[in-house]
Amino acid sequence: MEKVKLVRVTTVPQSLYKLLEGQLKYMSQYFSVTAISTEGELLDKVALRENITTTAIKMNRGISPIRDIVSIIKMISFLTKNKPNIIHSHTPKAGLVSMISGYISGVPIRMHTVAGMPLESRSGLKRKLLLYAEKLTYKFATKVFANSYGIEKFILENRLTSNSKLSIIKKGSSNGIDSNYFSRSPKLESKATQIRRQLGIKVDTFVFGFIGRLVKDKGINELISCFAELSKVRNVHLILVGKYENELDPLSEKTNRLISDLPNISFVGYQSDVRPYFMSFDAFVFPSYREGLPNVLLQAAAMEVAILASDCTGNTDIVEHKVTGILFSIADEESLGHAMISIIAEEERESYVIKARRSIELNYTREGVWEDLYVEYQNLLESKDSNKS
Repeated sequence: MEKVKLVRVTTVPQSLYKLLEGQLKYMSQYFSVTAISTEGELLDKVALRENITTTAIKMNRGISPIRDIVSIIKMISFLTKNKPNIIHSHTPKAGLVSMISGYISGVPIRMHTVAGMPLESRSGLKRKLLLYAEKLTYKFATKVFANSYGIEKFILENRLTSNSKLSIIKKGSSNGIDSNYFSRSPKLESKATQIRRQLGIKVDTFVFGFIGRLVKDKGINELISCFAELSKVRNVHLILVGKYENELDPLSEKTNRLISDLPNISFVGYQSDVRPYFMSFDAFVFPSYREGLPNVLLQAAAMEVAILASDCTGNTDIVEHKVTGILFSIADEESLGHAMISIIAEEERESYVIKARRSIELNYTREGVWEDLYVEYQNLLESKDSNKS
């Protein structure tokens, strides 16, 4: 019997490689899976690792109507030729291109997962354009998944789609987390000790850490400013793990200068294995302006690191204030500063860590998310079949 055809789409191959790691291979047991994204070396790696077929269709992350039309035409051509039963997209631009193309091509099940909205941190005309693009994506989708309760609430409050079309897989998350991989061990502890030693961090220094894109939207300007003031009165160090995206969302000149000049800030760039870095932190700080359900917070919780996070959509699904971590106000240096000071002396820090890890194990295991998504696919396929008969 021929397998049902499933197409998964992201704007860039990094999302397929990182966001959906393992999930595509799991789905290939039951479906004929094709992943589509903009061309790149990682797209070939996804094909090999997940044992699936991949196809390159260029999609632009920014607002670009003419290029988007070209992407839609190419997507329609692919879908018309291959006739998949399901098309399921992630990331905003992939969603817009896929849902419009899927509708025009007659793909019966069109699903889009919302894992964060750039429009939350935008204003004026740009916000209106992004809001319209979201509405358009949901209009042509047959099913919309919010990957957190915060995102679900935002979608309904802004009337972007109907309640009947919207749902959440498990407790949220696009892919869950491998809690066995993200767990502490003596080997990782040794690596963490080595990292601190290499960076010249003394044993009695309290280490804050950040892992992610070093951009304005992640609250890095506020983080660096607060840390610079805190370091004048406390024995602290800050480790920054990630990449700059100066062409999309650059940091301020002041922030870049402080990162470069302050001896107790260590920028270590992108790291393929972040686990020993988590273990080198005393506290993980995540001052993002907007999120869906951030994987890095799931990782921090699984790695048993005390968490400080902004109270933005998505973060509040994972962090319960004074229970599994500390929340502070978005883009508020005073609130962030108080949180950073309080976590240093917080007697309940160990309690936060234990409860956060337990929450991850109960609600966000990778296998649980995969199984629930598979059931959702099957239910939708059966519903389509019953409607035909």
